[in-house]
Amino acid sequence: MEIRHRLTLQFTILVAFLLLAILGFNYFLAYIFASESFLDRLKERAVTVATMHLDQDKPHQKQFDEINKRYKQVLRGETIQIFDTNLRVCYSEQTDSFKPDPELIAVVRSGEYEASLENGRYVIGFTYNLDDQDYYIFASAVDATGTSKLQNMLKTMLISFLVFLVFVVLAGQFLSQKALEPIQSVIQQVNSITAESLDKRVKYKNDTDEIAQLALTFNSMLVRLENSFKSQSGFVRNASHELRNPLAAMIGQAEIALNRDRDNPYYKDVIKAIFEEALRLKHIVNSLLELSQASPEVVASNQEIIRLDELILDIVESLVKTKNYKQIEVRLPDSLEAEPLIVGNRSLLEVAIGNLIENACKYSDGKLVHCFLDQLDNTLQLSIKDEGIGMTEEDIAFFTEPFYRSSRARMKEGFGIGMAISSKILQIHGIEMDVKSRLEMGTTVTLRFNPVQLPASQA
Repeated sequence: MEIRHRLTLQFTILVAFLLLAILGFNYFLAYIFASESFLDRLKERAVTVATMHLDQDKPHQKQFDEINKRYKQVLRGETIQIFDTNLRVCYSEQTDSFKPDPELIAVVRSGEYEASLENGRYVIGFTYNLDDQDYYIFASAVDATGTSKLQNMLKTMLISFLVFLVFVVLAGQFLSQKALEPIQSVIQQVNSITAESLDKRVKYKNDTDEIAQLALTFNSMLVRLENSFKSQSGFVRNASHELRNPLAAMIGQAEIALNRDRDNPYYKDVIKAIFEEALRLKHIVNSLLELSQASPEVVASNQEIIRLDELILDIVESLVKTKNYKQIEVRLPDSLEAEPLIVGNRSLLEVAIGNLIENACKYSDGKLVHCFLDQLDNTLQLSIKDEGIGMTEEDIAFFTEPFYRSSRARMKEGFGIGMAISSKILQIHGIEMDVKSRLEMGTTVTLRFNPVQLPASQA
């Protein structure tokens, strides 16, 4: 069921329930009023009849009977019976068959007033005193006029209810349609957005209602999708370029060597060139694998407690041995409030921090690279500072994009994927990275770690 129809149904049920409650309450009040009015009238009638017929003045009784017949003051189905204290009938007037039951007589003899409704007939009984003598009066009649009016009232209410219900349904349809028009507009705008038009945004009129919040959510999602598509397309384009270069070089060298017979030294040179390009291709593929393995699942499955100072020293020692980067200066704090312990995947953190320090060495042209570890409040902070070529604001914005390399960095060996790997690993570990750089003045990368405290039993 569409939301528009569901809202109309709910609105109609609610209004119908409230209307039925109001009409029912009004009918109940009218019924109570009609019953009490008729009982008062019946009692007055019974008292009048009793006064006239218990009087010894016979002419007045005859005049009273004539007036009743002439003006039809007798109630429909009227029955009035008067008993003395010995329950002898003093007067009986019956236009319908009615006899008071013994229970009613017993209640009235006890001095109480009794009124009831039995099979559509109102019955009253009370004690009446005349000339210092008690009489028991029982009266009964049918409220034909009141019943007819109540029935007419009920029919009028029912017809009014049905007619009003039709208007409620129509009004509900109209109001729900007007209320959902902004949603229809949002749906149409979202349906018009394709992969080629992710730069479009959903427009909305009111800035404070829920529709605006929905539009803002869609727009936020579109921003993320647009960035993801741009990043993905850039990654595919750069990866294809980087993979195509070594493959093209290998194929070209092989084709030239196969065109005609060559001497052994030439073949050795060709094989050496193909081997170097294969190593380059292997490095690219391994970097892509490292990037794909940097996932929360891998980190969660291989977490351990790591001493950050020892990890930094191991990384620097490895770079000195494998890359011959001897310009790295490490400074550790003289004293710490607690051991610099963090939780994470050691191998991935070695790759991430190692890439950052290696990058600083690569673009510093032999100048010193400083690695400072400090403890600030409840945070461990590692700063990697070089005095190299630096970066522009645009370079910093694309610093972590796969295969991105600035124009000044292309002269250096590399593929532009190391920073993407480091950024993803640090992000998964919840490590903040801040980059500040100025052209020809160097770059400072600051990492902020959340330390862990060992229980006293393990310390």
